[in-house]
Amino acid sequence: MFEVAPFYHFNEANYDSLATDQPISTTWHQRSNYVGAQGDAHLQLGPNNLSGGLYSFYQAEDDLYGLQVNDGSAPNIPNTQSNANAGLVEFYISDHLRVNRWITLLGGMRFSIFHAGLNESAAYPRLGATVEIPRLHWVLRGFYGHFFQPAPIETVSSDFLNYVTGQSGQNAFTPLPSERDEEHQFGIQIPYRGWILDVANVKNRVNNFLDHANVGESNVYFPIAVDGALVRAWEMTLRSPQIARVGQFHLTYSNQIAEQRGNVIGGFTCSIPTDPACNLGPDYTPVDHDQRNTLNTGFTAKLPTHTWFSTNVYYGSGFVNGLAGANQGPYNGAYLPAHTTFDISAGHSIGENWRIEGNILNVTNHRILLDNSITIGGFHYNDPRMISAQLRYRFHF
Repeated sequence: MFEVAPFYHFNEANYDSLATDQPISTTWHQRSNYVGAQGDAHLQLGPNNLSGGLYSFYQAEDDLYGLQVNDGSAPNIPNTQSNANAGLVEFYISDHLRVNRWITLLGGMRFSIFHAGLNESAAYPRLGATVEIPRLHWVLRGFYGHFFQPAPIETVSSDFLNYVTGQSGQNAFTPLPSERDEEHQFGIQIPYRGWILDVANVKNRVNNFLDHANVGESNVYFPIAVDGALVRAWEMTLRSPQIARVGQFHLTYSNQIAEQRGNVIGGFTCSIPTDPACNLGPDYTPVDHDQRNTLNTGFTAKLPTHTWFSTNVYYGSGFVNGLAGANQGPYNGAYLPAHTTFDISAGHSIGENWRIEGNILNVTNHRILLDNSITIGGFHYNDPRMISAQLRYRFHF
């Protein structure tokens, strides 16, 4: 079987402040054009399920950035324009080998060639296996692989901050190194009398961690690359069979730790490189949206007369506190408080063509602070109670 999918994508985002904004007025324009294609081929050959493919695109990007300092605290940055191009070519080969009824092996390689401000290439393996235990029908699985994520073509350089703070340097754009990930995971799926329990462990070690950072306490932010990151997670899902022929129960739990380490190695950094605050050291620190524990659970019931009813409870242990230790605001710990919300929905089918549905999100109207980090998101809370209804009609075409 052969598949070919050409594509074209255009993206434009412009940020224009009023010329009188205090303390600064910012202009930031970005426009990108992408054109490319993806092709895949699959072949079933005895116990082998072979596949291979090619993915490629060409990108042209235009950037413009300028800063008008209206309070006189620093010199203005005149509007500076940059044009950059990039091209990516990737191809892969893989094989799912069914050794016997209980064992399946996976092997493959992916090759990437990326030409932009930096010329980079990668050849990364992927290995995996699944093993089913006879009679018990437990399924064990494991995977090890490397991944290459092309970076944004360019970002604002460290000279930008130097210029704003009156140090040497000029406003300039600079390329970013691409992200390189090493991931391994293992898991087990256990069926028992219609119940299915799935437990998995995932660990992803990242070099050149792609992120974003804001300029000072503003909502102006740019792509950066951090020396490294580490994401570790235990995840569990539990799903029931039909209980009393009425409905199913579900539960999903995740314990995930997302941390980064080291200095900013791509994009704007500290304005004075000799400042000790610029040396972040080798220790890991939580990323801004690290939330250690997350839980979703609920029940979906199929009632008589083509009616269904569903509930869901969401629990989160709290994201990283952006003001930890600052003695500002009600929360001073490392993480924001835990939060729980409750949702319900119901629906009814009328004949074969009509269906009516209703949803209530955050039934108790419980308001919680989700984020107080100084980033593009800024301070924001969860949504209040939201009620919606829907009437659907299915046409016979």
